[in-house]
Amino acid sequence: MRCISIHVVQAGAQVGNSCWELYCLEHGIQPGGQKPSDKTIGGGDDSYNTFFIGIGAGKHVPRAVFIDLEPTLVRSSDEVRTGNYRQLFHPEQLISCKEDAANNYARGRYTVGRGIVDLVQDHIPKVLLENGGPALVPTIIFSSSLVQRAMCTLSNTTAIVEGWARLDHKFDLMYSKRAFVHWYVGEGMEEGEFAETREDLTALGEGLRGGWSRIDRGTGG
Repeated sequence: MRCISIHVVQAGAQVGNSCWELYCLEHGIQPGGQKPSDKTIGGGDDSYNTFFIGIGAGKHVPRAVFIDLEPTLVRSSDEVRTGNYRQLFHPEQLISCKEDAANNYARGRYTVGRGIVDLVQDHIPKVLLENGGPALVPTIIFSSSLVQRAMCTLSNTTAIVEGWARLDHKFDLMYSKRAFVHWYVGEGMEEGEFAETREDLTALGEGLRGGWSRIDRGTGG
């Protein structure tokens, strides 16, 4: 099995950077991508090939792509380029733009972000082909037997319903005052999209509540 990890924007890069550090420790791969002849740490098997690909001279690189608009591949990912594991990643795995979205969704989608779409769409299939065409893009869930740390994804719980409700309330308060709307419209977003988004959020919340109600009654999966 071959797994390709795609880490997107700041949060994805932060988690990804920590994740690959743990993968290296788990499989006995050094920060520079070298795997020593001593197999003690990695257990002597080739399971590391699921996450790493050999590129010759005993060097292995992650089966991963980091994507962000931030020129330095997000502020936290300066460590990806300059930290202890800076030699682990191949330069082609780090896709970035010349400027970030400045916390403006519309800027990332309609203006600045457009400049990186074609690059990403060309690069991802290339990575898939180089790795034998795997179709699995793993969620960041990791637990190591060697490192006393773990990460997990939390989703599909009743707490998510409450979280969306709080987000909806804050959205309504800000939109009623047209707070920051001009910044989004100025980047090409139509104001009608705000209303459409609010309707989608309402439908999402109702769907989650309905789903959990059926589960509570034992009528749904």
